[in-house]
Amino acid sequence: MNRDPIVEEVHRTRQKLLKECGGDLDRLLDRVKAGEKNHHDLLVTKTPLPAKTYVMKETESLVRSILGTVPIFGTALNEAFFDLRARLKHERLERFVEDLAKIVNSLETEKIDTGYIHSEEFVDFLEDVLIRATKIRAEEKREKLAAVLVGRMQNPESTPFDDRYLDLLVSLTEVQILILNEHLRAAKTRDESNTEVSDASKEHREPGFYGLSDSEYRFLVQDLLAKSLLYPHVTSRGGLGPLQGLEATELGVTFIRFLEKGSALEV
Repeated sequence: MNRDPIVEEVHRTRQKLLKECGGDLDRLLDRVKAGEKNHHDLLVTKTPLPAKTYVMKETESLVRSILGTVPIFGTALNEAFFDLRARLKHERLERFVEDLAKIVNSLETEKIDTGYIHSEEFVDFLEDVLIRATKIRAEEKREKLAAVLVGRMQNPESTPFDDRYLDLLVSLTEVQILILNEHLRAAKTRDESNTEVSDASKEHREPGFYGLSDSEYRFLVQDLLAKSLLYPHVTSRGGLGPLQGLEATELGVTFIRFLEKGSALEV
């Protein structure tokens, strides 16, 4: 999975500084504050920009120039592409923090692993979550992302797929998560009753169950298949259409578990 090189650089720099402070976040924050106080004139740098930052600045200037040449609408396009984008990200982050605060304030203090939230691992996870929060428009997704973060604060159990899960949370629709969840629920029912998939409840395999048309359902399910969250389940009876005999993959199951840790989603 491709990760943002700027974010990676931020991670590396912070890890280096944290190591120099003996892994103590309080010491790191004190160091940053002291640096700001002692070198206030350096807060706005007078030195050449780093290569990556310089390229980004030059690219932005070029795009602004190109959009500015568009007759009549050039200024409006620039405002929409740069000013509005920055404002939207800021507003989304503010709304995410509000959602997070509501959940945290409803918790009992002893349920939060205070040792973990001072760890380098949590800081990395928090940073990744905040980056995704700026990309989310839907309130439901934002609340789910906040719940996932709170869940991690209570149960500090990371996985090698955390980045993948966060990306899936951003890219999947609420209906797709519901489809995946219902297929997992049906599989559990089938296994507990020791029946074939064709004997299990068929409601979860029907577009109307989710308020979708056939074409909408087919598109969303194909996307879940492409993301390796569902797979065709082979049975001894047959008789099911190509998108009927489906089951959650191991990745799909662990993704739902990832969401469950801090949310009200039931499986």
